[in-house]
Amino acid sequence: MLNGIEYIPLNPVTPGDALTRLSIALNRLQSERQRQVRAAVAKQNRDEAVVLAGALILIVGLIPISQVPNSGP
Repeated sequence: MLNGIEYIPLNPVTPGDALTRLSIALNRLQSERQRQVRAAVAKQNRDEAVVLAGALILIVGLIPISQVPNSGP
């Protein structure tokens, strides 16, 4: 039932061993979470840059069209 579940054995005689393992495990989880957050922020920044670049290209592309003289009667 606990296959694949990570656990830290606790020996009441030497609880310091478990606390050390727990501290290491929590630091590892915190580092992984920080890495995930940094990756998500980097992706969001890239996505925003792509949208901004697309909008800029669209605006620059519309400038020549808006400067075409009106060939009305």
